[in-house]
Amino acid sequence: MSIRNNFICFIAFALPLSKQLVPPLIILTLILWLFEGKLKEKIQAAKATYILPAISFYLLHLLGMIYTADLKAGGFDLEQKLTLVMLPLLFLTKQDFSKVLFHQILKSFVFGAVLAGIICVTNALVKYYFSNEIDSFFYSQFSAIMHASYFAMYLNFAIIILLFTEGVLKNTVVKITILLFLIALIVLISSKSGVLSLVLILLSKFTNDIFIKKRYIKAVAMFFVLVTSTFAVYFLFPKSFERLSEMNHAINSSTTELNTTTTRIAIWKHAAKIISKHYLLGVGTGDVKDALKAEYNKQSENQLIENQLNAHNQYLQTCIALGLPGILILLSSLIAIGYLTVTNKLVDGALLTLIIAFNLLFESMLETQSGVVFISFFLTLYFKLAITDLKSKNSIIAK
Repeated sequence: MSIRNNFICFIAFALPLSKQLVPPLIILTLILWLFEGKLKEKIQAAKATYILPAISFYLLHLLGMIYTADLKAGGFDLEQKLTLVMLPLLFLTKQDFSKVLFHQILKSFVFGAVLAGIICVTNALVKYYFSNEIDSFFYSQFSAIMHASYFAMYLNFAIIILLFTEGVLKNTVVKITILLFLIALIVLISSKSGVLSLVLILLSKFTNDIFIKKRYIKAVAMFFVLVTSTFAVYFLFPKSFERLSEMNHAINSSTTELNTTTTRIAIWKHAAKIISKHYLLGVGTGDVKDALKAEYNKQSENQLIENQLNAHNQYLQTCIALGLPGILILLSSLIAIGYLTVTNKLVDGALLTLIIAFNLLFESMLETQSGVVFISFFLTLYFKLAITDLKSKNSIIAK
């Protein structure tokens, strides 16, 4: 592999491990991209692979700066989202893209996720040794590297890779061991969106084995193992299921008790009020927090004011900032990648897109580095693979 390809694999490996390491790796990879030359060919390749639609979401945020009052916040937002331009440049201008490189990138990510999990378990054991508090093994205290919801999404993608991508790990024993370890990590993290995403992934695997692959014995065996494991986990780690019970209680009761679910519902109501007033163009790239804070003040939501919480829903966050154009571009981008991956039978890519779209309902993931780099990196990767496969098929048909 070329040096640049090695750096791309390093980025994938580092994503679950270190927020500090990823930006320098991306910058170094871009420097290599520039020093390789052939800029004319790269520009032609970019034009031929729809780079303008790929970076349109970022370009709209640039336009949103025109009517932004808080230029400092807007500038920070543009900086956070810069990988929405950088990563399409890296992937969509690649002329040496291959399935071998694709599998190497995915394998690097899986190993990074496993190492991150080992670090979290080790950290929890050390904390438990000194504090004797079982909470060291759950939710935010357990997820030592990043926010629990983001880490759960990373781990779920690693599970998707192992279940649906042929050729990434060939040793069955190693694959099953890693799968069980990753599933256990998601249970310990106790992220509601993470657990629900995991259920969706496992149901997809079961459905795929039964109705598409016709692997009936394998599907039944997997179902039996999962049901048995679920009951075992419930009795061994009942605390992991408390957050799901909390969510169910919050949705089905009129309680005003504050928890992560009721807080989100309150924020979403305030966000909807802002959108109703600024649905056409939004409030501007940098003014979302100010708009939410003003709405919290009107309703005397002291805890929301104190914590300066964002919309905790990327669709609402984007709609507040950029109005209808923003939400339409975001949704159309997800739909386009979903369509391309389904059309090209990239089940792993389609599931990743679905999991990301689902998680965006509960977190403003494109407002943080952990979210925006992961989403931009892997959706662009699958977009590149899908259009490469499509061009290859069209070339064969033309002949």
